[in-house]
Amino acid sequence: MAAELIKRAGEYLPGAEPDWKMKGPGRVFFQRPDSFVASILWDFYLAVSVFSGSFLQYGDDKMALVHTLYDEICVKEYWYTLLDAAQARRPRQLATWDGRAAHDVGCGVASGGCNLVAKISDSYLGIGDKILKRGKAAGGDFDDLDDVQRLLEADPQYAGKQAVLCEFVSPSKAVTVSSEGFSNVHSLDIVTTRTKSGVKVLTVLLWTDCSDWSSHSCEAGYLIDVHSETIVAPTAWYSPYFAKQNSKLLGVRLPGVREACAKAVAAHEASELPWLTTVGWDAMITDDGVYFFEGNVAAYRTPRRIFLTPSITRAFFEEFRGEGSPVPS
Repeated sequence: MAAELIKRAGEYLPGAEPDWKMKGPGRVFFQRPDSFVASILWDFYLAVSVFSGSFLQYGDDKMALVHTLYDEICVKEYWYTLLDAAQARRPRQLATWDGRAAHDVGCGVASGGCNLVAKISDSYLGIGDKILKRGKAAGGDFDDLDDVQRLLEADPQYAGKQAVLCEFVSPSKAVTVSSEGFSNVHSLDIVTTRTKSGVKVLTVLLWTDCSDWSSHSCEAGYLIDVHSETIVAPTAWYSPYFAKQNSKLLGVRLPGVREACAKAVAAHEASELPWLTTVGWDAMITDDGVYFFEGNVAAYRTPRRIFLTPSITRAFFEEFRGEGSPVPS
């Protein structure tokens, strides 16, 4: 607790850097409550749950613990290899950025009719994500690879950083995934975990009611029952930001969730990293099925699930720790 108070005091010093959790669009998942005392308790909970949760997930494996701070191996391209191994749908990649120059991938930037989404390979919480609009004649950003080169070269966030550029994928128009008044932009948050009996789905959440093109702008979250593919509860427990959300989607069915979970499990099983015991997969329901965007080392996602109640923590220990545990020792 004292450490959190010292950190908070440091935020008020001249030239202080903002907390990493609050730097990107994904800050909604870490946003503090309004009360000073409650906000300190929230920061304390986050720190302690992640420290203890990381030990429970990864033991003392050095590379795993590195990945609680920085994705040295598990960059965007790594997740693509796992998703491809599972034959999961993902947006088509048309280019890559090596930190200085753009290069075509596959049929290349000039092909197709979709906008592009640029993502920095080792980034998190949506930091650096940007949409490049196709068609300069119609007021867009690019027509070809040279235009992409010019755009990324001018962005300081992309200087010296590897990035991927994939086709922009639109959410389903046929399935209700958002409350009235919002677009259908959303994200399925699928957490898979290695257990004593193989990879299983821990939870599936829906992040929705978004104010822009990214689900990082969500204003509501829900728990989905995998077997019935039905929204069964709000995620008021996830963070203070969602404690007072308007929960208007209870009972709505989301077809495709079961298949998406099977693909997520298969992708996790394809990983040969012995320490990668938990993964958070980001996906979206489209009119062509569920598309996956990436995976994430679930160091920060898993603790919010396993420490919610004593009974859930006990169940996690029974499945995850003890004789036959997948955790490196």
